[in-house]
Amino acid sequence: MDCFICGADSNAGNVPDAILVGCPNCGGYRITRTALECLKNHGFRLDTDVTRKWLAGQVGTGEIPLIDWDIAAKCARRA
Repeated sequence: MDCFICGADSNAGNVPDAILVGCPNCGGYRITRTALECLKNHGFRLDTDVTRKWLAGQVGTGEIPLIDWDIAAKCARRA
């Protein structure tokens, strides 16, 4: 599976209401199915630089970062 942020070949698994992604470039994160659906329906994708900056800010929280629709909307750009 490809990373939703950078497109690199990544590991992925399903967790309740989200997809868990392990990317060699972006690191580990979760993204909700709602966020993915909204991005697709509105013709957007995650901006690599903006999303990676957001992920970097989540380090040290003790949880795997979760990209929901609110975060995805802030990190989106036209596909």
